[in-house]
Amino acid sequence: MCWSVSTPTVQCTTRRVICPKKKPAATDFVLYDTTGVHELAVDFCGCKGAPERRQQCMRVCWWPATVKEPNTCATFALIKLFQILNCLGKLSAYDFLRGLEMVTNHDGLDRPPVSARHGS
Repeated sequence: MCWSVSTPTVQCTTRRVICPKKKPAATDFVLYDTTGVHELAVDFCGCKGAPERRQQCMRVCWWPATVKEPNTCATFALIKLFQILNCLGKLSAYDFLRGLEMVTNHDGLDRPPVSARHGS
C-alpha cells in the first residue's frame, strides 16, 4: 500500500462527553456496517458503575458478536438490511457477507478485516 490511513477511534460512552477513564478494546475491533467491513479503534467507558462493554455497544446501535469482551459487532442497520433481504429475497447469510466483502474491497484481492478470535 502506498498510503496509510490512521484507524479511526470511536468512543462508546454513556454520556456525551469524553470519558476520563476510557479503556481501549482489542486492537482488532471489527465493525460490520452497510458500507462494508471496518477495522476500528474503540474506547469503552471505564468509570465506576459503567455498563458492560456489550451494553455500551448496544447503546451506539452495534450488536456484539459475543457477550464478553466483544471485538466484533454488526450495526443495527446491517442486521435490519439482512433481515429484509433474507425474508423477501431468500438471500443466504453467506451471499450477504460475500456481498459485504465486495462492498469493502471490490477487487477481491484483500480479505476484509476479521477479528483474530472469530475468524481465520
